[in-house]
Amino acid sequence: MTMSLLYVLWMTLVANVMGHESVRLGVDYSLYFSANLRSNPKLQHSSMVLLRDTDVSRVKIFTADRHLIQQLSDVWGSRKLQLMIAVSNPELAALAEGQEHGKQLQQLVNTVRMFAHRIEFIAVGNELDYPETHTQTVAPLILPVMQVLHSALLAQGLGHVRLTSPLSDMLVPDIIAVVGPSYVTTFPNSYDSSQGCNDPSCMTHHQVPLLKWILPVLDFVNRTNGVFSMSTYAFFKWRDLSVPYFCHRFRECDNVPLAFAVGAPDADPFVDNVTGLVYNSLTAVMVDAIRHGLKRLGYPKIPFILTEAGWPTAGLGDPRANPVAACHFTNSLIRLLNEGTPAFPGMPLDAYLFQWVDESLKWKAWGQALDPGKVENHWGILDSHLQAKYPVDWVRGQAACPKLYDPVELSSVTFLHPFWSIAILAMFMLSLVVASRLHQYLWTREARNHSDRKQPLLLA
Repeated sequence: MTMSLLYVLWMTLVANVMGHESVRLGVDYSLYFSANLRSNPKLQHSSMVLLRDTDVSRVKIFTADRHLIQQLSDVWGSRKLQLMIAVSNPELAALAEGQEHGKQLQQLVNTVRMFAHRIEFIAVGNELDYPETHTQTVAPLILPVMQVLHSALLAQGLGHVRLTSPLSDMLVPDIIAVVGPSYVTTFPNSYDSSQGCNDPSCMTHHQVPLLKWILPVLDFVNRTNGVFSMSTYAFFKWRDLSVPYFCHRFRECDNVPLAFAVGAPDADPFVDNVTGLVYNSLTAVMVDAIRHGLKRLGYPKIPFILTEAGWPTAGLGDPRANPVAACHFTNSLIRLLNEGTPAFPGMPLDAYLFQWVDESLKWKAWGQALDPGKVENHWGILDSHLQAKYPVDWVRGQAACPKLYDPVELSSVTFLHPFWSIAILAMFMLSLVVASRLHQYLWTREARNHSDRKQPLLLA
């Protein structure tokens, strides 16, 4: 029996035992960067069935492709399915230029009308604020497209479909993992170009404009019953502070515990010295910091969705990107949705887990030469063959994750070029071999000498 079948049977049993409680967590689903899925309709169907059978009802796709929407709708059948579809960044210019009667706009609105009972949100563009090139090419187009699309939806009686434009977590300074939500300024006017960036051009530490693009979009979303959304990756905040390859390049390193970063049960809690509130996960810290920023800007009650949140299971070049850490992260995220954050316990929070199936082609398309590993390929709950990498309790966040170990002590790690790391390891292994051979030689010689000394006595 395959792992994927066992996984579905287990989740079906959990759902029955718990009385079919609703699943709050959504899931990001993508075909484009999966070498196995995108050219294999049978495997696509199997992946959708597996997702449906978890009782997940909210699914985010990164396209408005009518065929994909139809596939998902057919698989869910009479079950509840709420989709967030997307206008990709390359499609923005045509929509903005086409105005109200453009071909692309009409196609999009017709798609929404065909699946009006399934489509809940439309994500207009993705991460206008990162990388820096997006602030020049994507950011100026977001508001015009939102305005045109909103008018077109209202004209067709589709006002229930809400608009959003997912931002990156450049809004949250990396140092938040050390100082907490009360000591950082979210929604800054600009951010340092080195934050989260691997390209040498980022190391000039110039300022990238941010707020001038975000404020008009935020105001529009608030006035039109849209939602504020953001990709929220505790992993990258932790990585840029605690993984030697990155922290030595960008700033001084800090030992942010892995257990706290993923929200494991045995993590030492973080206490905000200003508010006295206790945090058990880095994601909770990030969410409260964003909500404090929204409140400061005059939007204290705007709906907030984490459109991407997850933890990779491999590919970092560091052993702490693993399925056990991902399991604990997912547990923690589900509990956060159920219980709320320390500073805003009563405010609803929704999220989409990134990602359902590994995207084996992602690093080739988006990875950079300076990345220490192909981490972009390993965010899936399922691998490329649809085998589950870790268990998920979709309702309560109480999956039986193995105990989490942090195999790296930052205080004992010195940053080295990969060549020297390999060379030192090779020298160490060679020294073990030499020591073993020397020990064997000395033991043999001692045994021979001892035998020679005993021989006369034996002959006597």
